[in-house]
Parts: sequence; structure tokens; C-alpha cells
Amino acid sequence: MELPAEILAKVRSLVKKECANHDAELNGIRHYCCREPAASDKRCLYFVLDDVRCKWFEEAVLPLDSKLEYEYWQVVNPYKVNKPRDLSKQCKMCGKVFSAKSNREVYCDSCKVTARREAVRKCNQRYREKKRERGIA
Repeated sequence: MELPAEILAKVRSLVKKECANHDAELNGIRHYCCREPAASDKRCLYFVLDDVRCKWFEEAVLPLDSKLEYEYWQVVNPYKVNKPRDLSKQCKMCGKVFSAKSNREVYCDSCKVTARREAVRKCNQRYREKKRERGIA
């Protein structure tokens, strides 16, 4: 399994930015890797060979980029592919389609503040009504 050039370039870029075991240069060794399964000269496997796999990268670094993870697993192991989740939703207030950050989000960024303010207002209103019914205030 040899990674295509464009995916390998993205993998190398992600390694440079995010991998805790990668150092740009240490003691004259470029792309130094402090993990044991590194190449014999202690260089990161992704910068030495084109057809290797690093367990640390696959488990800890690759999930940081869901699109690249999808592309990577399509090449490496097509049976393990999990499609990247698309959290596009329609705002309950304005109807605009937005990209949600979690599955519980129901309002777009512009309506979120207004919706929260309205919910707090209603909650306070119910509290005051109950307080009046009990004759406390």
C-alpha cells in the first residue's frame, strides 16, 4: 500500500504540525522521531518511506483531520473507512443552513444569542409567576 503523493503530502504536513514525537531537526537529524518503531536513523517513517504505517500517527494524530483520515483509510484499509460526519443543520429560528459543532446545536451563530436570551426571559417569567401564586413577593 503506497500512499498517493497528495495524501502523503497532507500526512507529512499534519505530522509536522501536530505529532508530539516529531521534531523538525535534532542533532543534525531532519524529521527526528522519538518513537521506537522509527527508521534506523531515527527519522519519521513518513519522511523516509512512502509505504509505511505508524500506529501512533493513525491513533493519535490522524483523527485531528477528519477529511484526511477518510482519504487515508480509503487507501490503507477501505473496510475501516468511517465517512466524515456532516453536521449541517437548519436553524430553528431563521431557517438558515449552518454547520453545527455538536449534535445538540439547533440555532445558527447569529440566532444563538437571541434564543438563549428568550429562554432565560421565559424561565424568569415562570419563576416570578410561581412566586406570585405562592404569595411570596
